[in-house]
Amino acid sequence: GLLSSGARPVEHPPIRCQGIKYLSDFSKTSEGSPVQILQQQLDSFQALRQQTLQNVSMVQSEINHILNKNITDMKSPEFIPDNLLLTSSPINTTMVCGVVLLCFLHIKENIAQAAYDRKRQMNFLSKYRPTKIDQPRQQLSTNQELRKHQEFCGAVSDEYAKKVRWLETSDRESQHVCNKVMSHEDENESKPLTDVIQSLTEQNSKYQKQIKDLHDEKNSLQERLVKSEEDCKECLKEVKRLLKKCKEFQQQKSALEEKQEQLYSENQRMMSEINDLQQKDQKTQETLAFSTHEKISTLQEENKKLGGEVLQLTDNKGLLEKVVGENQNEMQQLKINEKTTLSNLEALIRMTQSLKDEKQSLEKALQEVLTVKEVLQKGLEEAQSGRTNTEEKLLMERKSTKIEIGVLKTNLSNMERECERMRMVVADMTDENHVLKKELNAYKQEASDCRNKTRLLSEQLLLMENEIRSTENERDVLQFEARRLQKNNASLRDQVTALVDQQFKQRHNARSQKQNDQFADPSEICEEISSYQHISLIHNSPESIIKFSSLKPVFKLSYPFTTISP
Repeated sequence: GLLSSGARPVEHPPIRCQGIKYLSDFSKTSEGSPVQILQQQLDSFQALRQQTLQNVSMVQSEINHILNKNITDMKSPEFIPDNLLLTSSPINTTMVCGVVLLCFLHIKENIAQAAYDRKRQMNFLSKYRPTKIDQPRQQLSTNQELRKHQEFCGAVSDEYAKKVRWLETSDRESQHVCNKVMSHEDENESKPLTDVIQSLTEQNSKYQKQIKDLHDEKNSLQERLVKSEEDCKECLKEVKRLLKKCKEFQQQKSALEEKQEQLYSENQRMMSEINDLQQKDQKTQETLAFSTHEKISTLQEENKKLGGEVLQLTDNKGLLEKVVGENQNEMQQLKINEKTTLSNLEALIRMTQSLKDEKQSLEKALQEVLTVKEVLQKGLEEAQSGRTNTEEKLLMERKSTKIEIGVLKTNLSNMERECERMRMVVADMTDENHVLKKELNAYKQEASDCRNKTRLLSEQLLLMENEIRSTENERDVLQFEARRLQKNNASLRDQVTALVDQQFKQRHNARSQKQNDQFADPSEICEEISSYQHISLIHNSPESIIKFSSLKPVFKLSYPFTTISP
């Protein structure tokens, strides 16, 4: 029927065989790496696409040829309804519809096969999608390939949409042809055509359902493409983040290398400084030992000198005590024996002069002792200041070493052995410092002993000064009493001379009256003198009433001399 109607026989390509080949290629390529598999799939998919396009173009050309021929035949006057004759049999019409249906079936198979291949490709890509990318270059290459696949899938989806639209238009044309055929059947009143048309309508409904299914598949594919794009974006973000981390790690690595170099240089510098500090400590210890020995020798010499001076002062003190005892004995002798008052007063004057000389000598000795004391204090202050400076320096150096050791511990774990050595060195330094502290404490004790000795000497000097002052006060009292006694003696002499003159005049008058040349009774004269002396003492010095009232002076008058002997 097709040959009689002038239609060309349709040559259908072996689509199913090609799909089987594609599946076999897919199974073979699944054994390789993901990138190779994707490349092979792309090649096979492109070949299949080209074949499907060729098949579709061939079917489309044939359908167009058949439709054009039918339209030209229908436009001819033979096919006018009034002049219509059944030139074509129902068999011819059924053959034409069968050809059309076969074309639609082949197109449907092509579309289903392409959708199936697309699903397999998406499943394979979802299986072999890299979860963790170790190297950023591989990830960039995979991302570029995924972008190419996405572009290709978009192009394929667009082609599928065009094909679906073309199928819809062809379906509409087939419906139009069916309607025309139905009109011809109504006109010719042929029952077999109605059955064929019903079958065609059923097939058209099936095709529409298939088209809807294809639309749904297309939407699902688009959703998967969107998801794959999102996954690609996430992968790109991860790649960027990993690149940033790699850069940060490189920067940190460079910074750590620089820090290691700095720490190594600092460690070398610290070791050199520690050696210098050890040498300085040895030198300072030697200088301290030498200075301490010198100061100890000087202090011992000064202590010897001070001991000699103290002995001299003790000797002077003994002499002064002896002098004081002698003075006391002399005072007793003065009280007991008033005859030797003048001689004793002269001796006391001489003794006072000697005491003044001794006092001046003692003052000079005291000044020398004070100067020596100041010199010792200055030396002790200098020694203390030097010790404090050395102690402060040692403490500062120890603190600095401890701080630097702590920094080295925190920064370098590889330097633990050297730090332990440093700890041993620090322990030795601490032991040496303890020894130095003990020596300093011993020196401090010696200095405190020297201070105590100087304090004792100063106290002894104060006692000596107090004793000297007491002796001077006693001397002044004795001088005052001697002067008062001299004044009293002078006044008594004057009184005695006056009384003697009066008595002499009275007696002379009495003698002249009685003409007797006898002397008066001496006992009466002495009683009168004593009474007069008592009255004169009350008038002159009321403080000495008790002293002179206890005394019972007995005067012997040796007339005509004016001397009085107690």
